[in-house]
This record gives sequence, C-alpha cells and structure tokens, in this order.
Amino acid sequence: MAYIRVKKIGSTEYLYLVKSVWDKKRGTSRQEIIKYLGAAPDLAIGDIPEEYRGAPKVLEFLASRNGDTDGVARDRERLYSALTRNNLDGALAVYEEVSAARTVEAFFDAVFRPVMQDIGQRWAEGRIDITAEHVASNVANSVVRRVRDRKASRRGKTSVVLCVPPGEKHHMGCDVLETYLASRGFVVYNLGYEMPSTEVMEFLGRSRPDAVAVSASGEYSLLPAKKMADRIVDTYGIPVILGGYAFRDVNGGMEGHTVCSETPLKDVPRAIRRAVAGAR
Repeated sequence: MAYIRVKKIGSTEYLYLVKSVWDKKRGTSRQEIIKYLGAAPDLAIGDIPEEYRGAPKVLEFLASRNGDTDGVARDRERLYSALTRNNLDGALAVYEEVSAARTVEAFFDAVFRPVMQDIGQRWAEGRIDITAEHVASNVANSVVRRVRDRKASRRGKTSVVLCVPPGEKHHMGCDVLETYLASRGFVVYNLGYEMPSTEVMEFLGRSRPDAVAVSASGEYSLLPAKKMADRIVDTYGIPVILGGYAFRDVNGGMEGHTVCSETPLKDVPRAIRRAVAGAR
C-alpha cells in the first residue's frame, strides 16, 4: 500500500511517498521510501510517479490537503491520473460518477476543463513531456466522443456552427460544445478540425446558421479569431460567440462579439440565444 508521509521540520512540512513492505524475518511491516516529494505547499499529482497516482491513500491525502469538501479536487486528481495513464475506462468512470451525483455540465466545468488546463500548463512549463500531453489529450477526446454518443439529442430550431481560427490545433472545445448544445436542442455543425477559413465561410454562406462559435486555446489564436469573427459578421451578419482558454484574460478588443471564456457550460445556451436575439 502506497501513501504519503509528512515530516515536519520547524514550521515546514516535507512529504515522502512511501509504501508498506512486509518483513518476513521480523513478522511485521516497515516503511520504504519510494520518492521524496518536497515541501507540502508545492505538491501536485504530477510529482507522484504514474504507477502510484491512483492509489486510494494518495488520492485521499491530496483531497484532504485541497479542502475537498464536495469531492471536486478528488475527482480532478482521479481524472488527471486516468488521462495521463491512458486509462479511458477510469476517465469514463469519473464522468459517470460526477454526472450522476451532480450534472454533465458539472463534470465538464468543475472537473474536465480545469484538468485539461492543468495538463496544458504543465506541458508548457516542462513538468510533463509531449508524449504525456498527447496521451492525455487522446484519452480526453475519446471521453468527449463517448459522452456525445451517449447523450440523446433533440433537434431544435436554433442552429450553431462551431469552428476554430486558422492555425488553431485544438478542437476539444468544439467537441465539448457539440456534445452539450446538441443535448440542449441546438442543431450543431462542428467544423472544428482545422478546416480552412475559406471553406468555413463557404459553409456559412450555404447553411446560414443562427450563430457561430469560434473556439481558441492559445494566445496565438486571439488575433486570427478576432479577424475571423469580424469577417463573419461583416459578410453574413451572423452573431459570433468567442470562447476558449485563449480568452481567459481578455478584457477588451473583442467589441461586437460575445466572449464566453469562463462562462459555465450551463449558461452558454442562454448566451447564444441572447446573441441571436440581439442580431435580429
């Protein structure tokens, strides 16, 4: 059994990942240090070797240190562990439990999105390598597809096109939106797979949707997203909703468009309907 041991020196707590090993000669168990984890305030699940991240005692310790009164931190740790260990069944189990206990949007807003942002941040800072990031992203995409396939869709009247700006490599935001909006009665066209902007514009000209949602994850996509949104409005008069991690700190410069970077998933349908009503 693996768990985390705390050793206090002065006012600082230092952490060790240890496991119990049975000593046949003495007829008792002893502690064996697996890894020194550093000072307690700096601990993150990425510091723990992969094979021990899902250990119940490890997860309990992390949850208790995060003040996890409603289980959200524990759910995030479990999902992080499942994604980075290529465990699709484990990731789906987290979805099933969270969505059953709360809601689907609670899973995506409170668990899935923060974990994916954390993984991206760790990769950018060099704390995980590109292989781990790709593995996690592939499993996360599979989770979204499975959820999408399971959710019953009811066709409504409001149509939305989902896309990404030129140069944007991440389409998971579009996939999550497709899953949720379709379950809420929207007619959804997901073009978020690096489709050239000329083809996106041609599709909009043919389909004439009620709204367009442009998703961007990196800061490099901010200007292309703004140009794309301006072109859509100028050409077709279709309202555009901008969202994604790239817009988290944007306070201006996107006038004329609805920005939903930190909007809870449950509030996105209302934001789209307001944008559509305002354009009529």
